[in-house]
This record gives sequence, structure tokens and C-alpha cells, in this order.
Amino acid sequence: MKDPRELPDHLEDLQEQPIDPDRVISDEELRAGGLAPVKAYVRTRAGKSAERQQRYRENKEAQGFKQTNVQVPEKHQETIREIARKLRDGEDTGTATSDFDRKVLEVAQGNGFRSRLVRLIIGV
Repeated sequence: MKDPRELPDHLEDLQEQPIDPDRVISDEELRAGGLAPVKAYVRTRAGKSAERQQRYRENKEAQGFKQTNVQVPEKHQETIREIARKLRDGEDTGTATSDFDRKVLEVAQGNGFRSRLVRLIIGV
């Protein structure tokens, strides 16, 4: 915090600053402003897990990935996931994947005789 009038980001930063009596608001003024007293718990600093997740998100964003949440009808959910997987893997998405295409793709990705036969037929 550079400006002493700026509000701190973390609770620990309050101890390092003197209290400005001109900025203190009384309990009565707060109640008159529509606020109610509550008992609250605040997170002081980010935990190790939160820091790790933040680094992961920053790393993915640096690679050009950004998480997007969309709402679609349930019957199209798997199609959207398949398109997202193809985009992530750098494959051509073409048109929306149908149930039949998805089943053929699942079989073609296997290692058995049927999988090899399907790959031969569809030219993959």
C-alpha cells in the first residue's frame, strides 16, 4: 500500500498503519447507513493450495488457455466437451459432433481389430 488513505488488501496490513481518527465511523453512523453488526471470519492470506491454483491459472493463461463456462441443453453437453477437447488438442473441429460420429471416434481410438478396421474404412 502506497497511499495511506487506500484500504488495505489483507487484515495484517492494518497493524502497520496508524488509525486515522477522521476516517473512523461510529457504530450509530453505520447502523443509520443500513449496516448491521455481524460476527465474521476473514481469510487473511491465500493458502498454499490457492497460490498453487493461481500459478496454474496464470501458466495456462500464458499458454493461451482461458477457462470458459457455458450453459447448454443437457443433450448437447457432450458435443461441446468434444469440441473443446479438439480445440485444446489443435484438431479441426469441423461441424458439431453427432452421437454416431462420437461412437465411431471412440472405437477408432482403441487398439483392437475393430478399431483398426474403422480407421482403415474412414481413412484415419
